[in-house]
Amino acid sequence: MTIYYVSKTGSDSGNGSAASPWQSIGKAMASNLQPGDEVVVRPGTYNESVNFSRDGSADADITLRSEVPGGAVIRPPSGNGITIRADYVTVDGFEVHGASAHGIAGFDVHHVTVSNNISHDNSESGISFAWSDFITIEGNETYKNASAGWFSGISLYQNRNITGEPDDGSFRNIIRNNVSYDNVTKGGAHTDGNGIIIDDFQSTQTSGHPNYTFRTLVDNNLVYENGGKGVQVTWSDYVTVSNNTAYHNNQDLQNTGTWRGELSNAQSSNNTWVNNIAVVDPSINSHGTAIDSTSYGGYRNANIVWENNLTFNGTAGQSSVRTDGGNAAPTAANGNLLGVDPRFVNPGTDFSLRSDSPAIDAGTAARGLGKTDVDGDARTIGNVDIGAHEHGSAPTAPTSPTAPGPVPGPANTAPDARNDSGFSTAHETPITITSASLLANDVDANGDRLTLTGVSAASGGTVEINSAGNVVFTPSGDFSGAAKFSYTVSDGKGGTDTASVSLTVAAASDAAPAPTPAPTPAASGLWDDAARPASVTTDAETRPVELGMKFRANADGEISAIQFYETAASSGSHPVSLWSSTGELLARESFTGGSGDGWREVTFDEPIKVQAGETYIASYHAPQGRYAVTEGFFDKAVAGGDITALQNGGVYSYGSSSSVPTQTYNASNYWVDVVFTASNAKVAAEIPAPTIEGTTGGDTLRGTDGEDVILGGAGNDWIFGSGGADVLRGQDGNDALRGGQGSDVLIGGKGSDVFLFRSIAESNAANPDVIRAGDGAIAFEGAGVAGGDVIDLSRLDADPSQSGVQAFIFGSKDKGGLWLTDVDGRTLVSGNVNDDSAAEFQLWIEDGNLAASAYVASDFIL
Repeated sequence: MTIYYVSKTGSDSGNGSAASPWQSIGKAMASNLQPGDEVVVRPGTYNESVNFSRDGSADADITLRSEVPGGAVIRPPSGNGITIRADYVTVDGFEVHGASAHGIAGFDVHHVTVSNNISHDNSESGISFAWSDFITIEGNETYKNASAGWFSGISLYQNRNITGEPDDGSFRNIIRNNVSYDNVTKGGAHTDGNGIIIDDFQSTQTSGHPNYTFRTLVDNNLVYENGGKGVQVTWSDYVTVSNNTAYHNNQDLQNTGTWRGELSNAQSSNNTWVNNIAVVDPSINSHGTAIDSTSYGGYRNANIVWENNLTFNGTAGQSSVRTDGGNAAPTAANGNLLGVDPRFVNPGTDFSLRSDSPAIDAGTAARGLGKTDVDGDARTIGNVDIGAHEHGSAPTAPTSPTAPGPVPGPANTAPDARNDSGFSTAHETPITITSASLLANDVDANGDRLTLTGVSAASGGTVEINSAGNVVFTPSGDFSGAAKFSYTVSDGKGGTDTASVSLTVAAASDAAPAPTPAPTPAASGLWDDAARPASVTTDAETRPVELGMKFRANADGEISAIQFYETAASSGSHPVSLWSSTGELLARESFTGGSGDGWREVTFDEPIKVQAGETYIASYHAPQGRYAVTEGFFDKAVAGGDITALQNGGVYSYGSSSSVPTQTYNASNYWVDVVFTASNAKVAAEIPAPTIEGTTGGDTLRGTDGEDVILGGAGNDWIFGSGGADVLRGQDGNDALRGGQGSDVLIGGKGSDVFLFRSIAESNAANPDVIRAGDGAIAFEGAGVAGGDVIDLSRLDADPSQSGVQAFIFGSKDKGGLWLTDVDGRTLVSGNVNDDSAAEFQLWIEDGNLAASAYVASDFIL
């Protein structure tokens, strides 16, 4: 066993020892970790998204641990805080916050322990696992998560028997001794925001998977003041929920559902609820109950056990139970205390039991007991109590907070602006750098939105901020070489910081003229000049509105103008705008209306550079409404020239001034177009319209058994094609791409990506996958050097004749060998697993003229 260290004062050129620690957690996780190894992270804030992809073994986990509990803070710039795609691993003792996706998340993994972490203020779930097995979540605190939609404090979704192990009757999944509170949905679908949810183990939302019938335990947890239920078990069977305390949950009034139990058993069978306390506040919502056991569509919740639970709604004697669907209700005959005040020491602030509480010694041990309560004290002092706290001794290490509700925010911290480089421009040619590109690597410890407020200290030219808020650097006279300027960012709360930008100005001689100049690419858009609405349907709406088209660039290039179809009834000023997919304003120009129906073209002062595969919005503002519209036009994606308008690509937003349009109605086309000129250098191949598309956060995207085109977008995404011949595009971020069975195309895009293979059948000699260039990146980044992309073959058994999973031997063509060959400008990766000198595993890398010899063993996880 080896212990590696990470410290904010370390260096990634170190060796990871206690005396020479690494500086980034990512460096440690990319090293050659073996079962039993431990990565110890010293205190400090780490602005990175951590990927755990190395497997431990049944004999010993690989452990990622904060040296001081809560001392190592992970605040990712995008995506998940910690992403687990490895088996037999442990994550312990971190604070994770500010993620645009999940705080801690695992996918398709087994035998994973997440313990003693604090996960808060993340847009999606605090702790989340999907399609996994043998998961333990213990001693964690989750709060202020789930703001972005259907997420929760702690979530297990669609567990699957991915190990194939038989049922031995023990609990395979354990959620124990956690505190989960104030997880409330703020936007998106208001369906969840639960403290803890066991979700769809029956796989009703995904066909082709059997019901997961192995046992799960939810024990000794405190859940309070969440937006959804305290503990919800839905579409899931064989779950035991014991000794939990649920208090005043279902706070989200935008959730219109009527099943609002503190403890909820919905559409689920063979579950046991024992020794729980459920206290509801019916003044929040009249549908609120302490317990619901509900179902619909003729389904009955079969074999549900309700024993020794306590319910209270503020009125003594009222059971506070709902049983839609003809399901059995808890009764006093089974030891349940219905309509009884539990007599907390201080309701809402201290959930331990007073000495006169009726919950003391009122539980049952017949269904099994844990060794400790939520505070870490002995579970039984006399007979077992009902609820998460056992009365009789002072807690030695309190897990629950001393006061519920909002946690006071920290004092404002100034933003951390970080230097940028890699920009270049031709001789005597100004360059426009979007503010979004400069702000992309800047961070703010408080999660405040940063804006670029000033530029200064230019060398080699002049610098200014244009009307669109972007930076324009103009080289001086005959200057060439290294240039520089500074920019300042603000968090809007008094905090500022300054960073520098380095760029290169080419010399006049750097670009020798060709004997015959290359032709200038023709400008194009979605439609040609003759395109018109079949009939000008002028909307009678007279409110001011922004109208636009959401489109994807199929090539690198420039947008020089926006066109829109103006109606004779429209009047006033019509400013046009170009937006990024995240709503960042890239350019804006003013325009005063013409006369009569017809196309108007508004040219920008400077063309705006766009990238192949990225999504943009072009729009104009109609201050009096009365715009041209054709409903049903964008019921599917529409391609033209070098751009593709997306399905439902007609977008709008009401308001007296321009704002990014994001709403859609009936697949309408509002007749907006761009003037686009593709670059000579990077014209992309035809890009099929996506069937599944991610967001700017860290997404988990799963295809169907058909032929899918899946786009990850920005953020660190996990993409699984499933069956069929799919196209998977990670785009920006450090992504994980797994094609599944069928001949798939894998495009990692920018970032350090992982190409995953879990069986020979996923890429064999008959149906090999292809790793291809695209989205601004070559096919495989970083061949032969540290970092960059990696191909994960660790789940493939290179020698099935031996016990266990045998690793491939890089460079060998014998049984168990993996070798690479140059074939017509491509690299063919081959693996032999049965000693017949032929390759059973095959994978193409379309890497141009990069020699196969450029790849080394560290480009693979073997």
